[in-house]
Amino acid sequence: MRDEPHNPGVGASGEADLPDMAEAAFESNSAVMLLVDPGPGTIIHANEAASNYSGRSRHEMRGMPTHEFVGMAPEELASLLAEVMAGRRTSFEYEHRLPDGELRRATVLCAPVRSGQRVLVSLVLMDCPERPRIEAALRASEERFRLLVETSTDVIWTVDEAMRFTYVSPAVMRLRGLTPEEAMRESLEEAVCPEFLPPVADSLHGRSEHGDRGETSHVGRWEIQQPHKDGSRVWVELITRELYDENGRRSGVLGISRDITRRKNAERQLLDYQGRLEAQNRELRRFKVAFEQSGNTIVITDPEGTILYANPRFEATTGYTLEEAKGQNPRILKSGELDDAAYRALWETISSGRIWRGEFHNRRKDGSLYWEAATIAPVVDEEGRITNYIAIKEDITVRKEAQESLRKYAVELESQNAELDAFAHTVAHDLKGPVGALVGFSELLADSPEMREEERSGMLNHINQTGWQMTRIIDALLLLSATRRKKVEIAPLDMGRIIAGVRHRLDNMVQQHGADIVEPESWPRALGYGPWVEEVWVNYLSNAVKYGGRPPRIELGAEATAEGTVRFWVRDNGAGLSPAEQSRLFLPFTRLHQVSVEGHGLGLSIVCRIVERLGGETGVESGVGEGSLFFFTLPQAAEVIPGLPPGPDRLDAVP
Repeated sequence: MRDEPHNPGVGASGEADLPDMAEAAFESNSAVMLLVDPGPGTIIHANEAASNYSGRSRHEMRGMPTHEFVGMAPEELASLLAEVMAGRRTSFEYEHRLPDGELRRATVLCAPVRSGQRVLVSLVLMDCPERPRIEAALRASEERFRLLVETSTDVIWTVDEAMRFTYVSPAVMRLRGLTPEEAMRESLEEAVCPEFLPPVADSLHGRSEHGDRGETSHVGRWEIQQPHKDGSRVWVELITRELYDENGRRSGVLGISRDITRRKNAERQLLDYQGRLEAQNRELRRFKVAFEQSGNTIVITDPEGTILYANPRFEATTGYTLEEAKGQNPRILKSGELDDAAYRALWETISSGRIWRGEFHNRRKDGSLYWEAATIAPVVDEEGRITNYIAIKEDITVRKEAQESLRKYAVELESQNAELDAFAHTVAHDLKGPVGALVGFSELLADSPEMREEERSGMLNHINQTGWQMTRIIDALLLLSATRRKKVEIAPLDMGRIIAGVRHRLDNMVQQHGADIVEPESWPRALGYGPWVEEVWVNYLSNAVKYGGRPPRIELGAEATAEGTVRFWVRDNGAGLSPAEQSRLFLPFTRLHQVSVEGHGLGLSIVCRIVERLGGETGVESGVGEGSLFFFTLPQAAEVIPGLPPGPDRLDAVP
């Protein structure tokens, strides 16, 4: 450690001199130790452990600002050193990053020390790399325990040796109608109905058969009644365990109070029912005729579940005769849709003497599925032994199908309501601009009688264009509405004739943009509704003309697919679409108001609706700078003899 001869105080190198014994302890200590000059705040001495810890040589650390070693702001460290010198600080914690990048947290013990005529500060760093993880794990464990206690439906409580509550969990509000604060003002004796108090009190006071205080903690369990705030009583399962301090002396009791009122009521009802069932069992044979004529399926099995009897309704429902079913287990009806855990719960219920009620989705002999609502009850003799099980089952297939239809109808109705809201929004949004323009120009014409003829003519031209814009919007919305409600006939399409009509409608636009359109000599046969398919082509082709290259070069095409459909497309030579723009195309109508790509919003929503109604799908293939290919598919039509088209199918609107 020594590089120069020692003198009292600080050596010529600025390093503090230490007595030989102190120096030996300083050097051999495994803890990181520093001597710091509190004035400039620099390190004047460091042991080997500090060098190993920091990755710096002792020579490098000598004269190094201490705040750099610990990774603190200079003013923060200066304040700490001043507090140490004044005797107000003996330790601090800090988090710093070692030269190798590792983030460490350490505790530093501080003390002023005299070296010769000077007073320095000794820093001893106590490093625990695992400490953050341990502290985090401890906090997480404590938080999980707190949540478990505070969210438990059971009341968790503790009492001291005087049987006064020291903690009561929030569940006491549900159990007894008291807040935890109100409950803690009681003693345990006040919280138990008097007739149940003696055995509980004796045990909790250490006078029970379990032994005296100081012995190994035992668990107590009772079923008692506790008073409710409203004056009623609640049945509670009380579970207790003694608590002991670090010296082995009992310090109190931990308890759990669980509401068993419903169970006790159910047990009482079950006892009443079992009494009635015993009387009914003696009359069971008298009801055989009623069984035979019952509209419900009735099955009787032995205690192992083997079928002994089934009434005629069983055969009508399942397709199995009594002869086929007799000796079999009801599992022959299993469809596999009810898991094994549910069957285990069923058997646990009925084998314990209780009644099970539920539903089965079973399979008939012919493989078809049906729903049954079942009640299965044990039959017991005078001694309470289970002799049989009887199942009464009702075919509820029609009811379940009606419920499913009602559910689907509710979903469809909700979707339609959302679409109506979106429809109203779109009408208001798309017509607001043109209507405003019409009103504005008409007011200018009315208020400016001396307007020049060319200005008047320009405004009239704007009014005319705006009117046509409104007409196109209204036509699009009417078409969208028609695709939702109109009943159309699906038939083979003459696609060449449809394309000719589309090109005639767009002739002015095509000539204005100088577009070159190429189409195949023949088209594959497909099924659809001509007027709607024409609107699809008009939308695709007009977008290709408007957003294609300059001049537009457009290719129309089609091909049959292996899936039994025909894929039609329009390819342009435009700027193309980014993936983000493609993702915003073909939005459902209910989302049109959220975002749109210029020129593609309402039109492509209508295209998507039309094609889906006709049993196809839409899509786009594009890349920036590569043009775009918009496609749609339709069901493929079988070849037909000219002049003898097949009869059309009817495509009804979704209600």
